[in-house]
Amino acid sequence: MTRTVCPRVRVRHEFAAWLAACALGAVLIWAPSHAAAGGWTTPEGVVWTKISVFHLRADRIFVNDAQAPLICANAGGRTLHAGDRGPLDCMLSPQPTFISTQLFVEAAFGIWDRLDLRLQVPFVLRAEFQTTATPQSRSGLGDIRFGSQLRLLDDPMVLAVRLGVKAPTGFFTPDAVGVPLGEGNWDIEGNLVASRSIGSGAVWLGAELGYRLRLEDRASPAVDVGDEILAVAEGGYRPIGWLYLPLRWDMLWGFQSSTPLGNLPARRAMNLQMGVMVQPLAHTEHHLEDLAVEFGARIPLWGRGWPADPVYFVGISGSLRVFESYSQHGDDG
Repeated sequence: MTRTVCPRVRVRHEFAAWLAACALGAVLIWAPSHAAAGGWTTPEGVVWTKISVFHLRADRIFVNDAQAPLICANAGGRTLHAGDRGPLDCMLSPQPTFISTQLFVEAAFGIWDRLDLRLQVPFVLRAEFQTTATPQSRSGLGDIRFGSQLRLLDDPMVLAVRLGVKAPTGFFTPDAVGVPLGEGNWDIEGNLVASRSIGSGAVWLGAELGYRLRLEDRASPAVDVGDEILAVAEGGYRPIGWLYLPLRWDMLWGFQSSTPLGNLPARRAMNLQMGVMVQPLAHTEHHLEDLAVEFGARIPLWGRGWPADPVYFVGISGSLRVFESYSQHGDDG
């Protein structure tokens, strides 16, 4: 997710909370996709919903700059450098594991031909840190996100802007009194999204660039959490009418955060997401409508202070028209 910066370990007993923040982040940063791919918006008068489950079992982490070089007993005594994949802890035996299973409920509502409203509510079904001591576990509501996407252009490519806000509704703690379910701070995010379909629409490509403003968290003393730059390159191929194969590359580049005790290293990650979507019912060229089932994995390629194990997901989505399109009727008249 989580917005406590991952390298934020002041003393050993805070390790569980730090690890939980990082692992939740691996799921929450790149949340499930919305109704309309890329720059396309949800059709006017349509409500789209999706339920997804994401699961992470983390045994490894990318070493961050503040830790390196690190002589790690749990890695055979070898020296780990920044960016290397290493165990979650170099001293604990047996090696610790973090498990996170989260359910996302999403909705998007097309209020105009070019504008939709979006909502995402996460429920942490299981967040557990397993080590030699008594496992620390928690479940409950995570941080809610809401926003909107406005389509600016349709030709020669689809161009849109998306604004979003994340509210700190999930349980948050920087200490080991409980595993956090949220990131403890407000986020404000803006993205520029471009997409283009090729030929009959069987292939589409897209790119996205965004900036996430992250406000201070609720720790004491508060951490001025570092802002983040987001980049996405994605595409999809529909070999037959009911089968859709999406592919996504994404990168997060965080800046240093600051505390009264000094600056802290930022979290950074690069992932490749592959999946399969099956759409047995009707669809249009650009919008995924009616019943759709998808599953896949997000594979970490590179990072700093970030879990190095894959995230697996499965989801089901559908749409419902609640009123007829009024703007298009106006154009026809």
